[in-house]
Amino acid sequence: MEHWRAEGFGEGFAQFCQAYVVERLGCLGAPYAGRFEQYVKDFRGAGQNEYLGTRLPIERIVAYDPSSAVFMALAVSTRRGGGAVDWMPFKRVFRDGMKSPPRRVGGDWLLQFAVDALKYFDAKQVWPILRKFRFPPEEGIAAWPRRPGGWTDGPVDCAKERAAWKAAGETVITKWKVLGPIPDSRKLRLGLDAIDDENFRLKQEYVVEGKTYRWRDDTRVDGCGTVILNELPGGDGSCVFYLTAQIAVKKGRPVRFWISSDDDVRCWLDGRRFHTVWAERGVDVRATDFAWALPERDEATILVKVANHYGTAGFHLRYAMDDWYSGVCEREMATGDTARRAALMEYLGSRQVDAGIVRPLLLKGLGDREATVRAAAARALAGRRNDAASVDALVGAWGKESDAVVVEALRAGLRELTFETFSDAKAAAAWRTKRRDELSNGAFVECEMVYGVEPVVGGFYGNNAGAFAGQHIGRGWGMAADHFYSVVLDVARAGPRVLRLRYAAADANPARLNIVVRRGAATVAEKRDIAVNKTANWTNWRWLEIKLGDLPAGRYHVDVSVARPGGAVDCDVIGWR
Repeated sequence: MEHWRAEGFGEGFAQFCQAYVVERLGCLGAPYAGRFEQYVKDFRGAGQNEYLGTRLPIERIVAYDPSSAVFMALAVSTRRGGGAVDWMPFKRVFRDGMKSPPRRVGGDWLLQFAVDALKYFDAKQVWPILRKFRFPPEEGIAAWPRRPGGWTDGPVDCAKERAAWKAAGETVITKWKVLGPIPDSRKLRLGLDAIDDENFRLKQEYVVEGKTYRWRDDTRVDGCGTVILNELPGGDGSCVFYLTAQIAVKKGRPVRFWISSDDDVRCWLDGRRFHTVWAERGVDVRATDFAWALPERDEATILVKVANHYGTAGFHLRYAMDDWYSGVCEREMATGDTARRAALMEYLGSRQVDAGIVRPLLLKGLGDREATVRAAAARALAGRRNDAASVDALVGAWGKESDAVVVEALRAGLRELTFETFSDAKAAAAWRTKRRDELSNGAFVECEMVYGVEPVVGGFYGNNAGAFAGQHIGRGWGMAADHFYSVVLDVARAGPRVLRLRYAAADANPARLNIVVRRGAATVAEKRDIAVNKTANWTNWRWLEIKLGDLPAGRYHVDVSVARPGGAVDCDVIGWR
């Protein structure tokens, strides 16, 4: 039952077990009596505040009380008339799980979890729970597993696997050009940018710290299509590899990828990042990550960076034209069930994929006949930063909308995307006419998006009121000298840039900051020892502005670090126009 303890659910299950023990001992009186109901209240509150009130995908639910809220929701669903919890479903889950062959934990673990929950608990109670916590749509759950028996441990038969992939329309990439290994003595892992990753242009050779590196096409590939990187000289130490290949796809049609790596991995398609995993792990072709990307041409270029910690190193990737967003989700949208369509909007709003992949479905939701679906679509579109098409859609919908709840969702969404508060649809339309171009020439990201994606030290998800997307970097960030984080921002057109950071800092003597802007490893602008003004409280958000001068078009790393530790600085949104 590994998939019941995958990702953040591992610690969440441990927390939930504490509540289970207390409930079982409640008959003994103090100090156990009544404690279980306190756990129910605490887990529900954390689930709402730290997960449901944010746009985190379920795969990244916070690994303590918030993820415990899922288990608790299943537990209390067994109550009848407010009575005691019936623990038999949980007992059957783990009794049967111990008898079954181990199942590998891959990108389909959420589907495995959902299928089990429906099998062991009352399905009428479970479906609303899965929808609420943004599990995959019911069409996807119903279609799993793709193969009878799912994935189990045991020797891998590469011939059988490749035959199954071919039958499913999946193409394994085996013709890679490989650059490296490039030594990583500072153990920066994916933070080591040796070839200006974000602005990748294929060159025959690169010079890194005085040493010349050239692409090679003779790296061994095993029978399953895994590139064996550690066999290259120096490849079994702390180092970084780059791989590139061309794939035949269709411009503007989403592509689905199955990815496994040893160890950390980051992937780009046509220069746009679509997948990042920081993990010490081995390649497992039967338990892969899932990822999606939107090609900009029919002959697309993949760039991959693999960071090896030590020992073995490898990479496996296969792809197919998308059947999830353009198949499963389309069918879910066509259902006559309003609750399912609304839940799909919430699910799509949490997906950290290219806006062009989810926008068509969200626009359908914005035009739905039911107000609950339209409001959910508006909230989801509000998360598509730097996407002028989403702003256009929200403004256009506002001019036609009569439902008060939907109007408020549209107003809130536009405030999040434009940082402007509009009194009515007419004011929003006037702003779009005069200033819409600012969106296409700017770039903003949610600061908290660094966790699990970018290099970051210190703090954790905060949830103070007024933070966009219900979340920010918090929990004491700025109070230690080594605290820092890095984001990637795009300059669409060359020109002067002013960096803007939305923050709250209610402690005395807030930390002072450094800002360094890099293109690859080269610093192109910096400001140091920046004063941060104290705010009245932790919900009094202000903008810090730093003039950076002219920047050429391209993608840049923006590193925010602590010049002098002090009071905490909660960081909400960072970007420039």
